[in-house]
Amino acid sequence: MGNLFQRISESINSGFGDPFYLYLIPFVVALLVLLYRWSENRGRRILSGFAATPVLNRLTDSVDPKRKRLKAGLYIGAVAFTLVALAGPRLGERTIELKAEGVDVVFLLDTSRSMSAEDVAPSRFERAKLEIQKLLERLEGNRVALVVFAGRARVQCPLTLDYGAFSMFLSSVQVGSVEVGGTALPSAIEKASNLFAVDERKYKTLVVLSDGESHSGDLDAAAKEAAEQGVVIHVLGIGTGKGAPLPVRSEEGGLLEYRKDRDGSVIVSRLNLTGLSRIADLTSGKIVPITGERGEITPVWTAISEMATKELQSRTYTIYNERFQYPLLLAILFLIIADCLPTRARRAAQ
Repeated sequence: MGNLFQRISESINSGFGDPFYLYLIPFVVALLVLLYRWSENRGRRILSGFAATPVLNRLTDSVDPKRKRLKAGLYIGAVAFTLVALAGPRLGERTIELKAEGVDVVFLLDTSRSMSAEDVAPSRFERAKLEIQKLLERLEGNRVALVVFAGRARVQCPLTLDYGAFSMFLSSVQVGSVEVGGTALPSAIEKASNLFAVDERKYKTLVVLSDGESHSGDLDAAAKEAAEQGVVIHVLGIGTGKGAPLPVRSEEGGLLEYRKDRDGSVIVSRLNLTGLSRIADLTSGKIVPITGERGEITPVWTAISEMATKELQSRTYTIYNERFQYPLLLAILFLIIADCLPTRARRAAQ
């Protein structure tokens, strides 16, 4: 008996989108029947208070009780079939396979103190994040990741197709997020390259966003190793050749002072494209200076869009053939018949 109920339950669950409404039907029908009987009895009690039994019988003898019950049954049936429609009956199914194809793009974001300079509005760092968001809008369908670096590198967001999660990680990054000072771009390139599959040479690209100042380590060696792995590195150089001092601000955002060196002179940070251009050249990437109010990222986007794509994700979905319209049609038909059905019988000719 237990196996029988289990098989029935499985059949209902597979044949309906939301079986909960089916389980409601007996309770709703029973409740409506009880309400109908209670309403009938209450009506009779109320009428009996206004007239004697013989007079009452003469007033109500034209009402056909069978038609009245049939009309109530039609209304109750309409409610039952409406619940069946809400349960989402299904008949037949088909499967479809959806594939996501694209490339893997890792953003390398410089979080060193020099990125706080404001020669590019609102600041180099905030402008770099805006450029990432602009590229992100065009990259839909590709996997993206975020590596932040200063004196060392850290994976902030691994490769993902979830752009909402990526944007959340990006918004949480600030200048100084990486505690160690300096600008260790070579180690960031190595850490970012490790996010890619080793056997896939045609689908890997890095986008570096930095002002190019004070890079430690051997950039050429890191770029050559990345090129050997099939990684293309594009560079967005953030800042201007004229440069700007590095502001020190309060928690409220007010300017306190400008950073100074050991001699007490104000430090002026300038965009340095020398090393950045070198890594782009060694990996056949693009170098795009972002120096004004409007930076043109199209060359980088175009290069990424022209890369060979690979299958990033494949999912199989089952599509059911919904048949809710049939019980819904019956419910409407029952309502129409009930509304058109008279409850008074024709008097016989005297």
